[in-house]
Amino acid sequence: TSASLLYQDSGLIQKLLREYYTPKISDITVNTDEAYEQCLQFFKKYNLRCQKKLQLSSKGALMFHDMGIESQIQAIRKPKINLESGGSLMIEQTEALVSIDVNSSRAKSKGNFEQLAFEVNSTAAKEISRQMKLRGLGGIIVIDFIDMEDRRNERAIVKTMRKAVRRDRARTQVGEISNFGLMEISRQRLRPSFVESTRITCPTCNGTGGVHSLASAALMILRGLESDKIRGNADKIVIHTSADLAVYILNHKRGMIADLEANHKFQILMHADDNYVAPDHK
Repeated sequence: TSASLLYQDSGLIQKLLREYYTPKISDITVNTDEAYEQCLQFFKKYNLRCQKKLQLSSKGALMFHDMGIESQIQAIRKPKINLESGGSLMIEQTEALVSIDVNSSRAKSKGNFEQLAFEVNSTAAKEISRQMKLRGLGGIIVIDFIDMEDRRNERAIVKTMRKAVRRDRARTQVGEISNFGLMEISRQRLRPSFVESTRITCPTCNGTGGVHSLASAALMILRGLESDKIRGNADKIVIHTSADLAVYILNHKRGMIADLEANHKFQILMHADDNYVAPDHK
């Protein structure tokens, strides 16, 4: 028997049209003749009368740059999003959940603070719904809205959020705002998030977002020499570590080095090797 094709998945362009095209879209711009033909085939297959919306750009590969798409992609990489109301969002992804903090920032209102908080929270709810789709956020999402005293305003924010996620393809559940001003959202994971698919773990901090100070790293190394397993019966110990840390130990930990050498009868030598990042050493 000979092999034969049973199924072939649609191309990227047809997937995009099938999943995201709605009659509200005013125009579709492509930059190659091949893409133009694929769009026409899709419209013909599903009997869609929207050929007039299809445009062929002459800018080629520069189309994304000229239409501002590249700048929008770069904005997704940043954790801070500025809102039209003057407020801002801070989005942080962790292993367990996604935290979103709503800040008033530069927002100003002619009314009282309650009105200001309501305006910022309203624009934040709409933008959060958009960012969840753009960034592919999923799982548990916790939103810290600006505190409001009027429960009617809180219910209005919940209503705004539920209305905003109504057209989301991912199954989304929106909870009430708690007494601490927190809202919990559960969103289905349709694909890896934008951060997961475009970033790797930092080799310097191993994904923690911070590194040891030189003082802390120096103590970790020198205290390790007090262990019998590391020290053994050596009469000379050469420590290979980064140049900055080696210089710090020689300048600021002379007393500790002298005590170790006197108590355990060995000599400590420092070797600068920038293949190591403090507190890594050999």
